Amino acid sequence: MKVHALGAKRMSGKSSKTGKDYDFAQLAVLMPIDPVSNGSLNIIGYGFQATDLEIDKNSITAFARFQYPCDLVLTTENRVDRQGMKTVITGAKTLDEVNQAQKLKAAA
Repeated sequence: MKVHALGAKRMSGKSSKTGKDYDFAQLAVLMPIDPVSNGSLNIIGYGFQATDLEIDKNSITAFARFQYPCDLVLTTENRVDRQGMKTVITGAKTLDEVNQAQKLKAAA
């Protein structure tokens, strides 16, 4: 998955509402605004909006090497939790890294 990344962060602490501990990581990316029209919701928009995607919290340090904003190719995996199936980012490469790997593969 190719994205325009704005930044990565990890947040942890204790919820002031529930008292439960939390610990998660997110990658902020630009995603196209998709029009939606159903009985209870209508969205009309143009361009992009910032969206947070979940990063495996143990992978967050790998995102420190990028100069944001930047274009990244994400590595993801599907995981099951209490709410069902979700996609989690486990790594990323720059477009240059992906292109270089493709050139090396083609030359081999």
